[in-house]
Order: sequence, then structure tokens, then C-alpha cells
Amino acid sequence: MNSTMNMKSTTAQTAVSRASVRSSGIASTRPQLPARKTNLRSKVVVRAEAPNGAPVQPKDPFLAEPVVVPKMESWEELMAFSGPVPERVNGRLAMLGFVAAVGAELSTGQTAWTQFANNSFVVETHWLLFAAASIAPSLMTGNSLTEITKAASEKGLPDGMSKFTADVELLNGRAAMVGCAALIIIEGIKGSALF
Repeated sequence: MNSTMNMKSTTAQTAVSRASVRSSGIASTRPQLPARKTNLRSKVVVRAEAPNGAPVQPKDPFLAEPVVVPKMESWEELMAFSGPVPERVNGRLAMLGFVAAVGAELSTGQTAWTQFANNSFVVETHWLLFAAASIAPSLMTGNSLTEITKAASEKGLPDGMSKFTADVELLNGRAAMVGCAALIIIEGIKGSALF
């Protein structure tokens, strides 16, 4: 009982000292909220109910069925004609190659074949790096590359990235492959750089 009275008197003294400091303007110039008593013994109980009024039984997260993510495909499955790697990697390499070839052609005036002949080691190194980077997510996580690619859909991406889906990447890669082929054919017929 004594400890309860001492606590009440200490709380009252603290409230008085706060009020005197506030009134003197020493502590702060911003407006202060009045001190209020809090009941440390109050509880809030929240219960969930179904729409029909029946209580909802919480599900045990340890009893839930685990999501099964397929393991990484074998090399043969990855590189198969309809596998997840060939068209995607070729599209990425075509996008890189088209932009690099046109940029170098604009700055040096060399055809795409001349650029490749003069810098074949650098070009092939970049091919290997891009191909390895395309398979890296599957290697690092051990998950199926097909499932990782499916996750890059409009539903699986943040709001601002919804236009950068895996299907859009495939379409851009196909356009870049056509652009690279057209660039090489036109430069072969013309006999000089296109730009």
C-alpha cells in the first residue's frame, strides 16, 4: 500500500514539475499535450469472427502445406529447343549486340563485321558473361529457372515495374535479333557501314 501511495505522489510531483517547466517556457516552444493518467492494467482483446458470426479458428502455420518449388533443371532441359535459356539468352545478347554495334558504328564508322573481327575476344567475353548472368538466379537459389521467369509477370512485379515483364523482354529480344540480322545483311549488300 505504501509503495502505491509513493508511486501516486511521485507521479503527481512529476506532473506538477512538467507543468511548471511548460509554463516557464524553458523546455520547449512547441505546444505540449497535457499529462494524463494511464491505467497499466487495462487490456484490449480482439476476436476475429466469420461473416456469419461464428468464431474463426486460427490456422497453425506449422501445419500449412508447404509450397513446392521445382528444383533447378538439368543442363539438357535448360538448353533444350523449348527450354527457358536459348531464346532468352539470344534475345539478351541481340539487344546488347545491336546497341553496341550501332553505337560503335556511329562513333567509328566501322561495319558490324569489322567491329567483331577487331574485338572478337571482348565480344565473346560479353556473350559468356550475359549467358552466365541469365542462368545465375537459378544456380544461386537452386530453384527452377522456368518458375523464376514465370514470377516476372505483371502480378509478381512492383507497381512501377509492371511493364517490364518476361514476355516484354522476349519481344524486345526478338526485335533486336531481327535488327542485328538486318544490320548485317544491309551492311553486306551495301559494302560499308549503315550509319
